Amino acid sequence: MDYKFDRSKVFYPYVVNYLASLHGMIELMSRDFYSRIENVIASGKNLNEFRQYLTEGDEKNDKFFNEVLASNIKPTVLLREISLKSEQRQNHIEISISEIAKDFVDNHIYLLPFQIKASGALLIMAYETAPDIKYVKTDPLWNFLYHCRNAIAHDGKFNIDDRGKKRLPAKWDNLEILESMHGFYLFKDGTPNQGLLSPGDPLYLLYDIEQKYL
Repeated sequence: MDYKFDRSKVFYPYVVNYLASLHGMIELMSRDFYSRIENVIASGKNLNEFRQYLTEGDEKNDKFFNEVLASNIKPTVLLREISLKSEQRQNHIEISISEIAKDFVDNHIYLLPFQIKASGALLIMAYETAPDIKYVKTDPLWNFLYHCRNAIAHDGKFNIDDRGKKRLPAKWDNLEILESMHGFYLFKDGTPNQGLLSPGDPLYLLYDIEQKYL
């Protein structure tokens, strides 16, 4: 990425997990597409016809199809050491990644907004683990992160109550969180919901904060 976080500071490991989460979502969708492609090839059906059916002639979808086809994605399993072990049940939870991948593709309109919200946990962890700066209540940039963190904790929506009003102004370069934005969504998620940020913004925001404060 263009901006490199300092590994010795608090944000780096959370940023890595954020990227892993988003990449995992894309890999899940890719693996299901590849499984469908494999089935078409194995059955002797026309791959170009299937491509047209699946992508509906959309240029971006067609590019994604080609990338998936070229990547030759094969199903993987969770390694025993990092699988979902339960101490209470004394077993390992068995997960069908293929089923989850299919569900994500078939129901992405429903699931994607929740994925975006869950990814916002990066902002919560960044705010809570930052050192002394967390006690500053007058800096516009830090207040911007404060309101983003609060939005994640309130179903992804800005919660500018009486307490929140005391943490204004909240500004990050050309973006500003205003009292009138109470109830607005923090993230754009591909739905008609009005949002302020896209998934790449938390990385730039935390980088700017790291450079200024940490």
